Amino acid sequence: MVQVPNYNEEVIYLTGRVATVNQPTQLLLEVRFSKGAQSVKAFARSERPDVGQLLFDVLPSLLSA
Repeated sequence: MVQVPNYNEEVIYLTGRVATVNQPTQLLLEVRFSKGAQSVKAFARSERPDVGQLLFDVLPSLLSA
């Protein structure tokens, strides 16, 4: 976890490959936690927009595990 200077936030960066029909796709996820907040900010980057949307669909279950 990384502390963001001048902000009351900590950040986790996750990267990985997602197996798709055509070829593996690289994925980058940034999750920001603000101290005292009841939510997180999440940003996804991928070569394929549909993979990013898939990640946001499963993100709540990943964070609650």
